[in-house]
Amino acid sequence: MSNLKYFRILIILTTLIHQNLANSSTINCDFKKFGSAYQCVVKNVEIFKTKNTLTDAIGSHDGLKTNDDVSWIIISHGIINKFPAGIDKIFKNLEGIRITNMDLKSVNQEDLKAIKKLKFLNLSSNKITRIDANLFQFNPQLEHISLSNNEISHIDPQAFSGLKSLNQLFLRGNKCKNKLLLRSAEDKEQVRKLIRDIEAGNCE
Repeated sequence: MSNLKYFRILIILTTLIHQNLANSSTINCDFKKFGSAYQCVVKNVEIFKTKNTLTDAIGSHDGLKTNDDVSWIIISHGIINKFPAGIDKIFKNLEGIRITNMDLKSVNQEDLKAIKKLKFLNLSSNKITRIDANLFQFNPQLEHISLSNNEISHIDPQAFSGLKSLNQLFLRGNKCKNKLLLRSAEDKEQVRKLIRDIEAGNCE
């Protein structure tokens, strides 16, 4: 290989590395117990203004606990461009995610696909506009979903299909023209009825 070709390849690789680093970030956690849950409460939420991919978490763990013991992550009161990638690689046993008051505009199946143990998802008080079909296809253990106080004007009829464990679903404070859907369901019977109404009548 000529020196010129080698130099060009080196420049390309260096550029790609810098681009990845520019989009990657380390979160600073306040690790704490809350009941039976062990949480990471993100302290440096300002990083989400410019960073999209989480690569590591720092902070003082409680006793002998590690990132593998973290079952909840809480991100609140800041600005986030999109659902942060890499959460599942840092915290491999997540059961709960709370991203609130962060101006989050969307969430899709790929964002949640790798978080297999997810039971609790709170994305309230953001700017999400739509809930697509099979969004939660890879999260069958979900028990609680809160999407209240967003800007949702479209909910696919199959958005919540297959969630047999779901016993709480909150949709108040959104922009569906069908106001019947904008309610809270706080037990399995209410959830089943709300899901039937979603399947029968479009949000729009």
